[in-house]
Amino acid sequence: MTDTCRSDDPIPIDLRIVVDGASTAGKTTTARSLGECLGRRVVTPEERDGRTLLFDWMDHEGGRSDGRPIRTQLVAVPGHLLHLRARLLVTADVVLFVADTSASGMHASEVALAQVRTLLDAFEGARPGLVIQANKRDAPDALPMEEVTRRLTAEGDDLIVETVALTGEGVRQSYVDAVRLGLQHARAVDGPRVAERQMTADALLRELDTDPRPVAEVERAGAEQNPPVPPDPAPEEPVHEARPLVPVPAIGPAGAAGTAAAERPEHDHPRAWRRWFDT
Repeated sequence: MTDTCRSDDPIPIDLRIVVDGASTAGKTTTARSLGECLGRRVVTPEERDGRTLLFDWMDHEGGRSDGRPIRTQLVAVPGHLLHLRARLLVTADVVLFVADTSASGMHASEVALAQVRTLLDAFEGARPGLVIQANKRDAPDALPMEEVTRRLTAEGDDLIVETVALTGEGVRQSYVDAVRLGLQHARAVDGPRVAERQMTADALLRELDTDPRPVAEVERAGAEQNPPVPPDPAPEEPVHEARPLVPVPAIGPAGAAGTAAAERPEHDHPRAWRRWFDT
């Protein structure tokens, strides 16, 4: 996919779908199943023992709206990093929340979803859409959908799709629903959106390299656990600042109660975001 168009082509609509959920709910599996379905490569800049450390990225161009091509960015968020999770969630046009609907994973999904709702409710102006992906429907202890719907949806108004991400069942439908809600958000926003600037995985990673903790409220929430770190040297090329969206409530690791800083695995990163992994 290229980022340029002929002068006579309609300008594409760029959408960002942020995939969130509790740890091990199936976010990366969802991204990879969708990538296989669409014939697109999923990029994972940092991974250890099969676990995403920064984000998963997939982009796809397909379909049109108002005569304009639709380009989607799917960004799957790791649940164990406080600062990164908040940073990526506030860039969404729509949140695709992957819920582990097994009896053993349901509580963690409820906690993580409550955190996402708190953040979305704080948006001023157009609120990003929300699609709930009821995952792991093939688990032996999968809860009845009636109970899942009651526990996860707000007054029954949220869109919920049953999926088995391992096999890809239902994943394309949840993506289609997310695109529809993302388009509604894009039309309602007055001004530039992050998806229009960070159009590749490299562009997102480059901004993480130069400005690892842009959400002030989250930074203050973790100040007691993490002493201030001097800023990295300015990049050679100017990096556009993200448009301020809203004050963001402090949120913790996905699936964890409270707002304490997430447990960080040991990792020797050479870049600015290495401090996320500092103990």
